[in-house]
Amino acid sequence: MLCVPPQIVGAEPQWLTDARAREGKLYEAREIHSSDGTFSAKLPVPVTGKIEKEQGYYAIEFSVGSDASANCEIYADPIDPAAVLRAFALETFSDGIEKKQGKIESRAYESINAGQFGKTPFLALRWTYRVNDGKELRVGALKQYAAVKQGHGIYCSHIDLGYVRTFESVVRALVESLEFHNPTPTVQKPFYYELSVAIMQGFRVGYSLTTLEHTATGNIKAEEHSASLIPVTSDTLGSIDDSRIEWTHTDGTMINAANAVSLNGALDANLQLRPQEGGRWHVAGEFKSKKLDETIESPNAPCSWLCEAFQLRSLLRAESGAPPEVSFAIWLATDPIHFTESRISFVDRISQTNEAHLRGYTAGIETHITADSVTGQVLKTVFPPGRNTITMERLDAEGKY
Repeated sequence: MLCVPPQIVGAEPQWLTDARAREGKLYEAREIHSSDGTFSAKLPVPVTGKIEKEQGYYAIEFSVGSDASANCEIYADPIDPAAVLRAFALETFSDGIEKKQGKIESRAYESINAGQFGKTPFLALRWTYRVNDGKELRVGALKQYAAVKQGHGIYCSHIDLGYVRTFESVVRALVESLEFHNPTPTVQKPFYYELSVAIMQGFRVGYSLTTLEHTATGNIKAEEHSASLIPVTSDTLGSIDDSRIEWTHTDGTMINAANAVSLNGALDANLQLRPQEGGRWHVAGEFKSKKLDETIESPNAPCSWLCEAFQLRSLLRAESGAPPEVSFAIWLATDPIHFTESRISFVDRISQTNEAHLRGYTAGIETHITADSVTGQVLKTVFPPGRNTITMERLDAEGKY
């Protein structure tokens, strides 16, 4: 009996459909807390045992109604969500499922998803696999979620067919209600929040979170955090985690910046950009496993996220007859020792929807942009047009700049 995901072999047997449809019971949410009082949350299912810190994280075990319990881990520090999902899937298959259930004959990811629970973005992954213990063939499933809230990593998993909505409801309840009670420095509340999801091959494969906040010196701190899982084969995924911070003046002029990128869990770039006298910028850090210490000659500061947003807004608000294009230079981790030229051209405006279409060009890559013609905020970006297209769609936004 061939029991692999339907997208590979077509229709699945009824017993497998029935097994996938199983769900558990949710109860009135009750408060849980770590034994040392570090955090608390409210869950609509029973929790097994005490929640204690072990090996740098707190483990929460609970039931969603299946024979196999589900687990969530709360970390003291942030995690790279995409890298964690990829690495823990490989670890679970090799060290958990195969040792306990039998030889894995096939496995494939069924879905990749990204979104938000409350204002916390998440990345999720669901697998189906087939094992052979020498006596019979068995089919199972692995469900995973990863997120970062208030500087703490969250990872949840469940190994069983079905209980998809039940498990998601519990993870949502945990993420939304999770409160940390340990003393932390005062965090400035962002005055702008924007979450976009990346869509590829029909899946929401990742997210990008951008926040803007005022600093004590009257400047602006822009943070961008993104995590994506890239399909390679039916059973193989790549991971990209990117964290970028920019300090700018209120007009978007860059003061300095930092960028860290992880590919498949390995550090690909960890860089800082600082201004120097005489129209120069200093780039230092690690790039492609090598130390980097270079100078960029440029009399002008590179355009920041906020600067680019203002450029787009000015383009859309320009009087008729004005040049239908803006150009600027940006600093990218893919080519950190140069400023990369970028430009955006106006295409047309749809008055019925208050949307404008534009075309962008950066490092030889063309993008198609849909923006709100009133605010100038980007609603959708498609790049590159054609095969293996990735579409970034805005999921939520709050505040203004």
